[in-house]
Amino acid sequence: MSVEPAEAPRLDPTDTRPKFRQIASAIRASIEAGEYPDGKLPSGPQLAEQYDVARMTISDAIRELRDEGLVVSKQGVGVFVRERNPADGERSAKAELREVHDELARLQAQLENVQVKIRSLIDQS
Repeated sequence: MSVEPAEAPRLDPTDTRPKFRQIASAIRASIEAGEYPDGKLPSGPQLAEQYDVARMTISDAIRELRDEGLVVSKQGVGVFVRERNPADGERSAKAELREVHDELARLQAQLENVQVKIRSLIDQS
């Protein structure tokens, strides 16, 4: 039986990344924090309900994590955190680059929101 994170992170409406990328980042962080001690992620329908998204969005997030080598899918059984081989290092370079890219995109969206607010304040003056 899998242990679900205490409280699922909400998707950030100001985040310009696709929802599946936001969800993949959240699951990645949960994996790295050891929130799935038995190694099994919640089912696709459970994750879809948890994040209030379509099942296809969850499939895309899981596919991204699988492509990074973080999880493996076992048909009819579930999705599991892949056992790490010490030779793999802590994380794949692809996963690290994606996270840096995603963080930059999130910061850019925040900056754009601040710029809009500043323009609004200037216009009101």
